Formats: sequence, structure tokens, C-alpha cells
Amino acid sequence: MSAGRRPGIVVWWEELPIGVQIIFTLPLAVGLFWALHRYGFNLPTGRSFTYAGFWGLVATFVIVGSTRAERAKRRHFATKDATGADRRDGDSG
Repeated sequence: MSAGRRPGIVVWWEELPIGVQIIFTLPLAVGLFWALHRYGFNLPTGRSFTYAGFWGLVATFVIVGSTRAERAKRRHFATKDATGADRRDGDSG
């Protein structure tokens, strides 16, 4: 794969509306964090749900926010490259 090409799943994920990304990420993150707290840390079920809800929200915010930031960065540099401007960040990809 060339340095400028992104995998298809990355393109698909970045092009999803923010609401769809949240709807997809939040339940998955809560479920994974619940399993981690319940079975990994051996916490009671109710406390595991509380912690999973908190960390699921944090993880969703981080994942969706970083996706938006990367998408904006790529679009910014694509616009600069299209106008012939130099890339100053040293990133070749």
C-alpha cells in the first residue's frame, strides 16, 4: 500500500456522520469496559456498569474526537497540496 492511501475501512469510518460513529462506538465501548471491570477486576455487576458507563463515554469522546481531528487534518493538507503549498509538518503520508 502506498504512503498516501488509507485502508478502505478507515475511509468508511471517517466518512460516517458523527451521530452514527457515536451510536456504534458507545455500546461497544460500554460492553467492553463492563466485561473488563466485571471479569478482569472481579467487581460487582452494578459497580461494573457504573464504571463501564463512565469509561465508555470517555472512550467514545476520544475515539470520535480523534477521528474528526484526523479527518480535518487530512482535508487541510489535501487542500494545501492541491494549491501547491509546501508541507511543513514533515509528514509524508
